[in-house]
Amino acid sequence: MAPTDEPAPRIDWRKTGLAVLIIAAELAVELIITVLKLPALTQVIIFSIAAVLTMIAMMALYWDILQPAWRAFRTHLWRRLLLLLLLSLAIKIVVVIFTLVLVLSTHLKTGTTANIAPLVTNTKPLIIAIVPALLAAPFYEELFFRHVLYYQWRARRGLGIVMMLVSSVIFGFFHWGNVQGVVILTIPFMLIGLTFAVIYRRQQNIWYNITTHFMYNFSTVLVALLALLR
Repeated sequence: MAPTDEPAPRIDWRKTGLAVLIIAAELAVELIITVLKLPALTQVIIFSIAAVLTMIAMMALYWDILQPAWRAFRTHLWRRLLLLLLLSLAIKIVVVIFTLVLVLSTHLKTGTTANIAPLVTNTKPLIIAIVPALLAAPFYEELFFRHVLYYQWRARRGLGIVMMLVSSVIFGFFHWGNVQGVVILTIPFMLIGLTFAVIYRRQQNIWYNITTHFMYNFSTVLVALLALLR
């Protein structure tokens, strides 16, 4: 998977500011529906709608990057998809093992070991309602955490590595709710963020990240849906 030949990007402050506002709005919606203590299904539906709208807004904002990157990515598409599927499964296995090690070493409850735990213990409508959010997230999260917070800074001396680490840590805390607020269990998400940042740095094409992240989340969706059949 040879990287796309891409010049070092400039920092677009206008788009960066807009991207921050878009993500802040999505977080605000999540906070508001939590504070209002709406019914669980209502919360999930609103959250999924917010996630899809966030995806659309971020993709529209960075369409000038997504479009040429897609043209390069779609060459040998099926081979790339197969390799990225294997990579996403490998990441999933490592994350599950690492999370279990953290749980066992810190005597946490096993109920917090997977980000699908809140899903599979609830009703069928909740699981179905969260699917759009899980499948939309890779698009706007990769654009924000990997491009906005890391990649556009990589040409700045000394800032590339710093922003790679900073974006990974923030990515971990962004998934605070996935692990029911257990701080130590955000570490696997930080490592996922770091892995995706390295992929972006190596391949210089955001679609590698989006696709791998999408496949990672899709495996979570698949497990949750299969749980409904039990």
